[in-house]
Amino acid sequence: MSKRLIISLFIITLILSPYSITMLADAQDVGVEQKTGPFVDSIVFHVITSVDQQILALQDNDIDIIGQFLSGEQSSVLEASENIEIAQTLQNGYGYVAINTAKYPLNITAFRRAIAFALDKEKISEDALLNYSIPLDSCIPRINPFSAEDQLADCYYISDMTTAQQLLADAGFSDIDSDGVTEAPDGSDFCVELFIPDTFLDGNPNSVGEVFETALQNLHINYTRETDDWLCGIYNRLYFHQDYDIAFLETRFANFDVDWMASKFWSENANVSYTNYANFQNSSFDSLRDQLLNSTDLLQVSEAVEEMQKIIAYECPIIVCYEKYDLVAYRTDTFEGFVNAKIRGALSWWTNYKVHLQEYEVDPLGGTFRFSFPLDIGTFNPLLTASTYDKRIFSLFYDSIIRQDTEGNDILWLAESIAVETHEDNSTVPDGNTRVTMDIIQNATWSDGLPLTAEDIAFALNYYRNHEWNSTWAPLGNYILHGLERINSIDLITSHKLQIEYDSESYWLLHDFCYKPILPKVVLEELGPDGWLTWDPDPRSEVMVTSGPFNVTQYEPGESIELIRNPHYFYRYQASDATSEPIPTDEIPWLLYGSIGVISVLIFSIIPLWMRKRTN
Repeated sequence: MSKRLIISLFIITLILSPYSITMLADAQDVGVEQKTGPFVDSIVFHVITSVDQQILALQDNDIDIIGQFLSGEQSSVLEASENIEIAQTLQNGYGYVAINTAKYPLNITAFRRAIAFALDKEKISEDALLNYSIPLDSCIPRINPFSAEDQLADCYYISDMTTAQQLLADAGFSDIDSDGVTEAPDGSDFCVELFIPDTFLDGNPNSVGEVFETALQNLHINYTRETDDWLCGIYNRLYFHQDYDIAFLETRFANFDVDWMASKFWSENANVSYTNYANFQNSSFDSLRDQLLNSTDLLQVSEAVEEMQKIIAYECPIIVCYEKYDLVAYRTDTFEGFVNAKIRGALSWWTNYKVHLQEYEVDPLGGTFRFSFPLDIGTFNPLLTASTYDKRIFSLFYDSIIRQDTEGNDILWLAESIAVETHEDNSTVPDGNTRVTMDIIQNATWSDGLPLTAEDIAFALNYYRNHEWNSTWAPLGNYILHGLERINSIDLITSHKLQIEYDSESYWLLHDFCYKPILPKVVLEELGPDGWLTWDPDPRSEVMVTSGPFNVTQYEPGESIELIRNPHYFYRYQASDATSEPIPTDEIPWLLYGSIGVISVLIFSIIPLWMRKRTN
C-alpha cells in the first residue's frame, strides 16, 4: 500500500471516528498493521491458584507469562531469573481511604484535610509498597489524560504537621482536659475507627496502616484500628451506607472515561447503595455535574472534570494515597511482541493478539502461548459472569464495535465508520437527542462461516437492552446487560449499517454500547427472552460460535483452557511466500475504495460535523 493512500485513509479515519482525548491531542495511524493478528497457533490458560507456584512455573519454563499482576515483593523474586522480564506500567487506579463525611466530627472539612496533610504518602510508596507506586492526590489516576494531578492547589505527598495542626486548631479542635487527646469542637470526646487491611499490600513492616496510625498519633487523635473485614463487615457498611469512620480501599478503572465521578460523589447518592461511600454532599461539586454528563464539547467536559477534582482534593471525602505500578512477569526466550499497553500493561488483550515466535523462516505464525491463571473460568456464558478473569478470556472470543488501542485510545474494530449527529447538525434528529450511524466492516464472519453483519449487532444490542439485569446486586453484576437505558432505538438500515438514537446529548454516550462484546443473533434467538439466565455452554460437548481472533477448543475444569487461532479472522495475518510481502485481508477492500476515500476527505473536511468520542 502506498504512503499516499495510507495517509488518505488515516485522515478519513480521524474524521469518521470518535477518538479519545489523547488521540485528539496526538493522532496516530491505526491502519492495517496495528489491526493485523493473531500470530500464535494457540493459547493455553493453566489454572494455578498459588502465586508462588505461578512464579516457579515461569522459572521452570512451564508457562510463558504469569496471568495476574504481581506485588513488588513477588516480582523481586524473579528479577535475577534468566530469560524473564518484569514489565511495569502505572495502574489506572489507586489506593485510598473513604471518610464518612456524614458523621461528626468527620463531617468537618478541616479535620479531613488535617489528616491528609499529616500523612506521609511518600513513605507509603517508598516503604510500604517498595517503590512500586507513586504518591497521588487526585481522584483520577495520573495515567489518565483527564487527571488534574499537577493543577491541584495543595500537595499532600509529604507530612506537613504544621499545617495539619493549624487546621485543627482553627476549626476548634483542642485538648480541652489536657489528657493528651484531641477533643471535638463541641468539647466531646471521640475515637476514630480505622479499617486498613494488610492483605493486598506487600507486608512490609512500614505498612499503609502504620503510616495512617502515625498521622493520627501526631495529631493526638484517639483511634482504634481493624484489619479483618470478617469481624467488622466494613464493605457492607460502605456499600449500604451504614456506620463507619475511615476505611481503606483500592479501585481500578477499565478505561479513561470519568463520567463515574458524577455518581461516585453526587449528593443525591449519599444514601444510594454501592456508590458515594463517603456520603459526600457538596453543592459546588453538584453544580458541575450537568456540564460533565451532558456537554458535547470536550473542552467544557475537561473544565468540569478539572474543577471537580479540585473540589474533591480540597474537601477530602476520600484521601487518595498512591498509584501503583502494574507488574507483569514473562519469559523472553521463545516469544516476542509482548505489548506493555497503557491499560493492564503486558496482560492487555494486545499481548495475546500480537505475541509471536522469535524465530521463524518467513511468517511469524505458530507456537503455543502459555498463560497461568489464578482462577478457573466461572462460566462460558458471558451474559452471566462478572469476573475480570472470565472477561479477559471472552474478549478473545467476541469482538466489539470499537476497541482500545495500546495507549487506551479508541480505534474502530467492527465499525468501518461512525458518525454522530444532534439536532444542530441534522434537523431530522429530534431536539435534545443524539443519532449515531455506523457502517460495519463487510468481511467479518462468525466462526461457523456465516457473515457478521449489522443485523447481528443490532439484534445483540436490542437483546441486551431488553434484558437489563435488575437484581439487587446489579451494580456489581454483568456489564453487558446494563448501561443502555438512554437508548431510544436501535435500527437496522442495511445489512452493514445501523442507527442508534439516544434521548439525550452527551460526550460520553458511545461507550454505552461500543465496548460491549457482540454475541451471534442465531445464539440469542435460540436462547429466547429468559434463556440467557440458564445458558451454560460447554465447549467439551459443543462448538461455540464466536467472532474473535481465538476460539475455545479444549477445556479441563480446574486445570486448563485451550484456545486456537481463528484461521478466518477478518484482520488475520495472511501467510506469505519467500518472494512476496504479506497483505492483511482488509487491505483489498481499502485499495478498491481508495479513490472514494480521497474524495471523502475533501467532502468531510468542509462539512461541519459534530463529533465526539469517549474512551471498566
